[in-house]
Amino acid sequence: MKKTAILCIAFFLMGTAALFAVSYDNNEFQRKSRAYSSLATRAYDEGDYDASIEYSRLAEEYAQKSADYIQYMLARIEAEQAMNKARTRYKWAKKNKAETKYPDAFKSATEALQAGNTAFENEDFDVAVVCAKKVLDALTEVTGDESSFATLPAQYRIRTWRGERDCLWNIAKDRAIYDDPYQWRKLYEANKHKFPDPNNPDWVEPDIILTIPSIRGEKRSGMYDPGEIYEKLPPAKKTKR
Repeated sequence: MKKTAILCIAFFLMGTAALFAVSYDNNEFQRKSRAYSSLATRAYDEGDYDASIEYSRLAEEYAQKSADYIQYMLARIEAEQAMNKARTRYKWAKKNKAETKYPDAFKSATEALQAGNTAFENEDFDVAVVCAKKVLDALTEVTGDESSFATLPAQYRIRTWRGERDCLWNIAKDRAIYDDPYQWRKLYEANKHKFPDPNNPDWVEPDIILTIPSIRGEKRSGMYDPGEIYEKLPPAKKTKR
């Protein structure tokens, strides 16, 4: 029974690592969980079963803390992405005089955006996502000059993880980059020679300038500006059958 418990924890840790290896798995709780799991196995092999059980308990405790942290980060990033889209559309609508041309819609969008900002600051991420959707829905009828969007950027200066949560996963899902986090490998393959460890896509440092390869023939130029409103990435071409 003791060995079974240890093995179950080990399999749990492996499953969690595989699911979130791209960005959030390497957190302090997961590192402690792995360390205690290793100690539990060693103590078992040495016949110290009481120590093995205690280390296993600690490994499981920190594994759960890691899972909670990962869920928190995923919820935060989802809300942040939704709010960024809402802010981008709101800024574009304001630039195209929606406040006077569509006063009711703009008022609704303003109230929803303010509520979303408050919810995000209070870490009520589900509410922030709902508010962001209300902003977008309110502004669907707004029309304007699409040429006011800036050309998609060709470079991205990495900021901090602590402040901006910059990693390849989060950068790739930015609307101005690829609008798809699963395209992180495109960034990695084009820039890994700039990383401290070219074999580790998770190890990125602030101020590294990433080259953003075109993936759909889109035109790109200049450095990414988080305060700019960018044009949409062209839709993927349909494969002929």
